[in-house]
Amino acid sequence: MSSLFLMITITDRRSTDGFLQLYKSHGVTVSMRTVGSGTAVQETLSTLGLEKTEKAVLLAVVTAESWQKIQKDLRRKMQIDVPGTGIAFIVPLSSIGGKRALMFLSIQQLFFFKQETAYEFRRSLVGSEVCIRDWASSVADALSAEMKRSGVSLVTSCDIRQLCETKYGFEVRTSMGTYCSHNLVFATGLRAAPKSGSDGSMISLIKSFGHRFVPILPALCGFEAEGMEFSKVSGVRTDALLSLYIDGQKCEQERGELQLADYGISGIPVFQVSSPASKALYQKKQAELTINFLPDFSEDMLTQELQRRFSRDAGIQDAAESLRGLLNHKLIPVILKAAGIPVHEHTERISQKQTETLCRQIQTFPVRLKKVRDFSVAQVCTGGIHTEEIHTDTLESRIVPGIYFVGELLDVDGICGGYNLQWAWSSGH
Repeated sequence: MSSLFLMITITDRRSTDGFLQLYKSHGVTVSMRTVGSGTAVQETLSTLGLEKTEKAVLLAVVTAESWQKIQKDLRRKMQIDVPGTGIAFIVPLSSIGGKRALMFLSIQQLFFFKQETAYEFRRSLVGSEVCIRDWASSVADALSAEMKRSGVSLVTSCDIRQLCETKYGFEVRTSMGTYCSHNLVFATGLRAAPKSGSDGSMISLIKSFGHRFVPILPALCGFEAEGMEFSKVSGVRTDALLSLYIDGQKCEQERGELQLADYGISGIPVFQVSSPASKALYQKKQAELTINFLPDFSEDMLTQELQRRFSRDAGIQDAAESLRGLLNHKLIPVILKAAGIPVHEHTERISQKQTETLCRQIQTFPVRLKKVRDFSVAQVCTGGIHTEEIHTDTLESRIVPGIYFVGELLDVDGICGGYNLQWAWSSGH
C-alpha cells in the first residue's frame, strides 16, 4: 500500500472552494471536510497583529502519481508557498480495510496493487524522498546484493597508486594488485566529508589524464563571520530572511531557520547561499549577508509595532523587556546595542529616529562573511571537472574515451532539498 497516501490540507475557510476545485480537476475526491482552530492565545495573536480565524481541514486519499501533479498546481495556482495561504502534506497509508473502501477512496485515480518492498519513503511537499526503514544500511545491502547477482567483484581497503592506458583499455595498479578493464568509472567524490573516504586523493590521478578542475570549495556549510557579537547569541535558532550581497550587489535571498554559533552563522538559508558566497570569498570579493529577523513584518508594520510597545511600556519596562516575545531573548541586547539604544533605556526616552534605526537593525542586520568552514563539515563541494570536457549524454570523457565521471566529481552542485543526492543517483544511472 506504499503508493497510497492520506493528503491533509489546512487553509483559511475562505480559500476552501479553490482547493476543492483544484483537487477535483485532478480526479481527487475530498472524503472529509471539517473545521479547525489554531491553538495560539489571543494575546499572541494581538502581539503579531493577527486575527483569530477558523481553518478548513480537508482529507483525501491520493496516489503517488496524483500527488506529484497536485504539488505543481498547489504552487502555481494556489500559491501555497506564500505564507498564510495554507499547508498540504501527505502521510503514507499502511492499509485500508476492505476492497470497496479502497476503491471508493481512490476513485478516478489509477492505482495498482503491488507487493511491499524493504523500503518505505516519506514524501514531503517539496517532493523529496528519504528511506526510513533500516536507513542507509538498507541501501548498502541492496547494492551489495545486486552486485553479487551481476557478478561484480568488490575490492576495498586498498590504495590506488597508478592509472595507465593500455592497448586494451586501462590498468589500475593498487596496494592489493593490478586490475585491468575496458572502461573506468570514477565515483570518488571530491573533498566533502573526508571521513567517508572522499579525501580528494583521486584528483591528481584524474588530472594526469588531462582533465582540468574548477576550484574545489566547501558548500552547504556555515561561515565564520563578523559584525555581530556571536559569542553572546551562540545557540540561537530563529526564522530569518537572508540576503547575500557580493561586492555590494544583491545576488541571492533565502528564508529558513538561521543558526547562530560562536564562530558565525549556519542553518538551511546559509547553506542555500553557500555556493556563490564560497566562490566570492575564493575570488577575494566582499561577501555580506543582511539578516531580517522578522520577515513577516513590513518596515511600516514593524515601526508601528515598536512604537506601540514603547508607548505601552512607558514608565513600566525598559527597552529590552519591551521587546520580549518579539525577538529571541539573546538577540535583544545585541540588536539594541547595534541600534545605539541602551538595554535598560526607559521606553519613553526612545526617540522616533532611534525606533527607525532599531527597525532597520532588526530587518537588515549586516554580517560580513570572513571564511567558509572547512571540508570536514561541508555536505558537498562546489567546483570539479569542467563539464565541457564531458559528453553530457553519457558522462564519458571527451579527452580519454572509456573514462566516465559521476556525481560530485563534476562541476555540478545544488542547494538543499535532495538535489545533490538526485544528481549522484541520476549520473550514476
